[in-house]
Amino acid sequence: MRVKISSIIVSLTFSLICHYTYSSELDTTKILKKYNHGYIVTLNADTIKGFVNYKSYLYLKFIDANGNKNKFTASKIKGFGDYDKKRDMESFYIDHRDNIYFLERVVTGSISLYLNYENVNSHSYIAGSTVVFIDNLISKTMYSVYYFTKDSKLNCIPQANKQFIETMCEYLNDDQELINRIRTNSYRFKDLIQIIKEYNSNKIVLNI
Repeated sequence: MRVKISSIIVSLTFSLICHYTYSSELDTTKILKKYNHGYIVTLNADTIKGFVNYKSYLYLKFIDANGNKNKFTASKIKGFGDYDKKRDMESFYIDHRDNIYFLERVVTGSISLYLNYENVNSHSYIAGSTVVFIDNLISKTMYSVYYFTKDSKLNCIPQANKQFIETMCEYLNDDQELINRIRTNSYRFKDLIQIIKEYNSNKIVLNI
């Protein structure tokens, strides 16, 4: 009798394992129709891999490796990443919008540069190029807005040339050669990514 019971338990366990494996493969196929491979970073700085679905800078949907579904606002996690789109997002409080948003990190370094898309009619001096559709994030007319962090503080970068030069001179004042090129209009707002990368590279050289 004990042998029969043991055989039944083993048989049932094997069936459940096979069913779970098959279901996981089937679920993954379905998940990837709406989600991308990615991860989230919790408020405790733990990285959890899974699948991400985001159509807003305010929240995302997440499925972990066990199939558990969650929805996170930008205030509930430190950030997330999309392996398929090669995109990393971090949570920040934006003063002029009085809310916490996910910003896309486009440059990492001594100064990190971030990108967001906003309706900035009341803050038009900070607006960059107009966009109508960007990947799966937005589907209406918005404006590209850049931010950077230095000394753990988030700063908005104005697009208008005068304000742009003033901002760069204030925060990049320890790289005089770079500042001179900005002041003489050799570098302008359209060169922003190159400016930040160059600043970071110069900082690395000076620290060696």
